[in-house]
Amino acid sequence: MFHLKTTRNSSNNYIYAISIGIFLIGFAMDIGVNLTGYCLIKVSSSYIGYIFSAITTVSVLCISLVALISGTYKEVFYGYKFGEIVQFPESPINVNKYITTSMVIIGVGMLVMFISNTYSCVNSITALMIALLCIEIRNATLFHELLTNEKKKTDIIEMHLINSQNLSNLNDNEFHMKFNKLIYAIEQCIQNKDYFEKNVITNFITSLSKAINTEQQIVQGKYYQT
Repeated sequence: MFHLKTTRNSSNNYIYAISIGIFLIGFAMDIGVNLTGYCLIKVSSSYIGYIFSAITTVSVLCISLVALISGTYKEVFYGYKFGEIVQFPESPINVNKYITTSMVIIGVGMLVMFISNTYSCVNSITALMIALLCIEIRNATLFHELLTNEKKKTDIIEMHLINSQNLSNLNDNEFHMKFNKLIYAIEQCIQNKDYFEKNVITNFITSLSKAINTEQQIVQGKYYQT
């Protein structure tokens, strides 16, 4: 029986906690400024607009670069292209999560801009910019590691395939899609005479077959019970 321990990649979770902490510190400083009226450095009224423009530019530019590089990287691993790998939940750089995070940051920036018409929000917008830079630097490092390290790519695919076996909504279409990709991967392994990887992929196909059969039995059992 083929077994492999499955873990979800959470190596970049701490950077989000740090970034939230940075923003909360800036927000707390603004509360103090608005309550006491005391500040160390005064800035022009256009400062917040400039910082918000920088936040928007950095967010959109980083998303565009990730999407461009992911789309143009043509090498295939276990039948999956790089653009598909970065959409897996197990990937340290998940494109959907990346876009959502950037949109949330831009949304918070817009809220700060709106509030700044009534209250001082200089520290909040500055902290938000610093938080964004921390996230982007960390994501750039993870993206570069994933882009240049073949082992990381195959590890992510293996985790994704094993996690797929535990999904209760695994259906025939999902099975056939994964099956076809793995068959293509086996063909590539045979051409490259990589028999170890061929055996690994064969075990994945067997496991996926068992997963879909088990799910079908469960569905049939529920049908007959009703």
